[in-house]
Amino acid sequence: MIRGRIFSPRHKVDYLRQIGDPDLALLQGVMAPVWLGCERKLSSWRVPADAPPLEGQPAVDAMRERVGLGALAAGDQAALWRRTGWSLLTFAVACGDLPATRHLLSDQGGLRAALFQLPRNPKGKGAARAQERHPGVQMMRMSNEISSPMCLGLWLGDEAMVDLLLGAAPPALPAPRDKTFMATLYGALEGRTYGLNAFFDKYADIDVDYPLKVYFGETLLHMVCEWADTAAQRRSVEALLARGANPTSRKNGFGMTPLMLLAASPESDAECVRLLREAVEARGERFADHVQLADRQSVAVRSMSRASGIAARLGSKHALAAADLFREINYGGTALHRAAQRGDAAMARLLLDAGADPASKCTACKLTPLQRTHSSLPNSHAPRLLEKTFAAAAAAAATPAAAPPPDGKKKTRHSWSWKDMLRLGPPQVAAVSR
Repeated sequence: MIRGRIFSPRHKVDYLRQIGDPDLALLQGVMAPVWLGCERKLSSWRVPADAPPLEGQPAVDAMRERVGLGALAAGDQAALWRRTGWSLLTFAVACGDLPATRHLLSDQGGLRAALFQLPRNPKGKGAARAQERHPGVQMMRMSNEISSPMCLGLWLGDEAMVDLLLGAAPPALPAPRDKTFMATLYGALEGRTYGLNAFFDKYADIDVDYPLKVYFGETLLHMVCEWADTAAQRRSVEALLARGANPTSRKNGFGMTPLMLLAASPESDAECVRLLREAVEARGERFADHVQLADRQSVAVRSMSRASGIAARLGSKHALAAADLFREINYGGTALHRAAQRGDAAMARLLLDAGADPASKCTACKLTPLQRTHSSLPNSHAPRLLEKTFAAAAAAAATPAAAPPPDGKKKTRHSWSWKDMLRLGPPQVAAVSR
């Protein structure tokens, strides 16, 4: 059983790093479209530095040759779609080819409507192997089939490309919003704050706390705290909070706050905790109360968990894995439980100093944070390190602060020279000293 939340490749990478898995290099990335093979393919599609400057249709033709689409007819968009699942505009954005993208988005190119168009599974019989070998098919599958041109543009983060795409985008976010809003997730997980701000400036009617239904109603702030790496996490958390993201939101299937997901992430650091704390206190709430919150399941997720448990008892292996995953995600623990579960002493000390209760017990298994550490990491140095951290925090909390003088000023001690004593005499010196 893989302990901890493993909903993202980032957590799987952390687990494989702990056990020393040799295939770790294949899983480096924040989410599926950022995997190593996808990055290599995109880099091989880039416009060469020595390429002649081309505009209009010649730029599009050169781009088609670069990605292996030269055999298709220049205007056969339907054949391209059937073969690769991508539109020609998606390839142009993936290449970072501004002239080709500009031409395709023009009235002459006619692909402006494909900006938010998601890829489809390649169709047709007898060409399965040829489709499998095409890089567009591989990238489509590595990106969970949600990489529209806008997704790739915000993910790659080139400011000129972002301006070009959003300038050609429709004034209202196309339907279905649950799919088209996913482009912001690509930018947020990579820390592309320019693209994020430009997107929300373009679509001001979209709330920054828009729930992503495919991820059980989590917001962008939840996803960044859980999945992004350290540098991207800092940039995106600061940008989202500046735009009014709710740092205490729990309206998702797992009832988790961004702080809980931040404590469960191996990429979290003190800066993001400070940003969340300032945002919570700016809303007039006590951060100490926020730290004490425990996760809770929604009715739908609770029903799914119970159904998985029943199916597991009937012998279903897949249901057993699902039930185990639900128990590891939702066990009624606080942010301190999740930091202790990973053996993160630095995060645990931050939460303890903020007012977390080290004696609180999770509702599912009735374990304290330290007991959770012993249960999750029994054969490591983490339990002993966490014990020292908890003891140091308790000692610091028990040490009383030095009380200031009653008048608020530090009393000074007079020093007298022998000349002063001779001049004043013993009675006066005693009176002045008193």
